[in-house]
Amino acid sequence: MTELTGPGDCVAGEKLFAWGRKMSKMYLIAATGAHRAQSVTLWGLSAHCRIDKPWRARR
Repeated sequence: MTELTGPGDCVAGEKLFAWGRKMSKMYLIAATGAHRAQSVTLWGLSAHCRIDKPWRARR
């Protein structure tokens, strides 16, 4: 499994699983159109994120 460790590295998927020692407050942010999304920051020595469900290809 590849680990992205540089600043600005990104992972994308339909479902992400994340863990860390500390978590910030959840913020509501603007997404596409009238939709909203939630943003949270994880930090600590062992902050990680894993893709549980990859993006599906649209037909």
